[in-house]
Amino acid sequence: MDNTIKKWWLELSEASLRNNLTARKLPPVLVGQLVAEVQELKAQRRKERIKSTVTAKSWKPLLDSARAERQTVFVMKAQLKKQAPTDPRKWDALCAYETVITTVVEKLTRVQRGSVHTPKSFIAFLKEETGRVIPNEGTHWSDYVKASDKQRITLLFDALPPPIRGKRKTPFGRHITKAAHKEQRLALVKRLNGEIASAEREYEVTTDPDEHDKLNRQLDAMHRAQYELDRLPPTTPLPATWHGLLK
Repeated sequence: MDNTIKKWWLELSEASLRNNLTARKLPPVLVGQLVAEVQELKAQRRKERIKSTVTAKSWKPLLDSARAERQTVFVMKAQLKKQAPTDPRKWDALCAYETVITTVVEKLTRVQRGSVHTPKSFIAFLKEETGRVIPNEGTHWSDYVKASDKQRITLLFDALPPPIRGKRKTPFGRHITKAAHKEQRLALVKRLNGEIASAEREYEVTTDPDEHDKLNRQLDAMHRAQYELDRLPPTTPLPATWHGLLK
């Protein structure tokens, strides 16, 4: 019998697989070895699925906000088409902006589907491999836009006449969806509260005056971070750690 692991073995429970292999009159030692290999492979695949899910989820706020901004551009273009005559400068600016957003979405989606990098690990990878530094810890899709593209698009919009009604469109606005902000906020608050509790416990047991001063300064900084977090609008992209709130 070919003892190579079969794909359908992975669908069986451990007991069913053991019974199936035993029924084939394999030696008990070989049965145990094959069952162990299958269980190990299943565990490895389970970890990979979890990692892939976590990685994909970490990119969702960035991609959702980029797609929302692109949808806003779609709506603006549709409204502009209804106007007569259509302002060609505004049309060109919107089309150019849409192209930049789409390019970023496509690039970040490929990274997301690769299931290797989270935003945090991706900016570290880019810095190490290419020397490119992504600003603002890569918390917003616009952080991944080339500086030359940002400047070009911004100049196009700045050159437009003031709108007759409504506000002037500002490209690359740093905002995310309220749902994404809420999710990021919950994770950041949980992490921050945990670090505050840890520092307070350490403060209670230490007798070193220098360590007391150090912990006091750290606690003051974390409480300032809490204050800054509470002041932010509900569409602001948040940093991965509380330190980013004090920049």
